[in-house]
Amino acid sequence: MRAKCAWLFAAPVDAEALGLKDYYTIIKNPMDFGTIKSKIKDHKYKNVQGFMDDIDLTFNNCAVYNGLASDVGRMGQSVQEEYVK
Repeated sequence: MRAKCAWLFAAPVDAEALGLKDYYTIIKNPMDFGTIKSKIKDHKYKNVQGFMDDIDLTFNNCAVYNGLASDVGRMGQSVQEEYVK
């Protein structure tokens, strides 16, 4: 969450407010850092791999929906690069 653009992933995508009518058609399993944080707090992860899978899902969803060449896609890549350091 400390990365410059991490705010973008802090909460679930509000597709209705953003006018993204096709979001849930394209993204079948949404994920965000807020949901991940709640899952940690609620002890929902059985192992580290589950946590890592959700982090990867967050970035994959961003790339799939926005494309890597878009501003949002590049922001997602930037945050992902901080994650893998």
